[in-house]
Amino acid sequence: MRHPATSRLYHKDERQRRRAVRKLFEVDDPDNLYDFINLLDDKEAWYREKSMEAIVKWANNGDEKIIQKLSNSEYISQRLLAAKLSQRLDKNRNKILQMLCLDNEITVRISAWEETLNVPDSEINNLIKNGMASEDKAIRKISLIRLSKMDNIEIKYILESLEDVSYSVINAGLEIIKSEPKINKDGDFDEHLTRIAFDKSNKNCNIAASILIEKNYTNAEMSKSILKWSEESDMVFLNPIVNSLRKIEWWNNEQLRLHIINDSSDAFVIKIIRGSNSEMVSKIRNEILTKSKRDDDVKSRIIEDLIGRKISNSTIEIIKEFKNNSNPTLSTVSKEILENL
Repeated sequence: MRHPATSRLYHKDERQRRRAVRKLFEVDDPDNLYDFINLLDDKEAWYREKSMEAIVKWANNGDEKIIQKLSNSEYISQRLLAAKLSQRLDKNRNKILQMLCLDNEITVRISAWEETLNVPDSEINNLIKNGMASEDKAIRKISLIRLSKMDNIEIKYILESLEDVSYSVINAGLEIIKSEPKINKDGDFDEHLTRIAFDKSNKNCNIAASILIEKNYTNAEMSKSILKWSEESDMVFLNPIVNSLRKIEWWNNEQLRLHIINDSSDAFVIKIIRGSNSEMVSKIRNEILTKSKRDDDVKSRIIEDLIGRKISNSTIEIIKEFKNNSNPTLSTVSKEILENL
């Protein structure tokens, strides 16, 4: 039996209409859902939104006509909702999603593709293939994100991503390799990674470089590359490279160890030794503080990074020598460290 409030949903009195909407939500009866449907076309946004809210609240697997109506709406928000609610349908889900995947609005296409890809791995292969063939870089990217969640990742799609024209698609492929290094154990991606790593115009060059470092850091050519990269000052470039070096015992590379003392960029040396309690890193830090040509501001930063951390006795003795330094910043930070020991 229909609730009496349903008769007031289309009342001429605005206050009556709003009270009716609120009352029906308060009653919370799914049988009232269809009384809200015409509100999807209301000239007032508030009623359209309440209609969508009712659909989200009460629509079930048998309400295909409602979701079909949403998918044909002139309003983007309603077509987006149709994509989201397609998962509730027992049949014609794919038909609705296929139409929405061709929508004129990119946000709708993306949402529809995300729902299309929300299927078991056993059904996903052709969908990812089609997604990777899309003209929309966002759809190629979300196809790769879905690929990354599979137990068995087909490398052909990653190879495609590394040759893509879009930064975001290349990045998605690189992130898969970075998080699943075992898929590159045979070096299937090394040629592409090297090309990207040495192309400074490619925004992903640092990610590619960091992957190569973790895989080939003992290689002589890679050591030369690391030395070159360590001279960069851009932290956006350096961050993933330093993070990869921290995963390995980089200090055992004598060339890099000697290069860090005087020749790498200030940004790199500050970042690479920050927070490390390794005995070898402590020795390198001490050499930078006492024997390098680094300026006092860099030494101040290095000492400042030791605040609140465990400090070796040898480093403490060096800091004591700086407390009366002519550089006020170096002197102040040294005194602060010593006062808090």
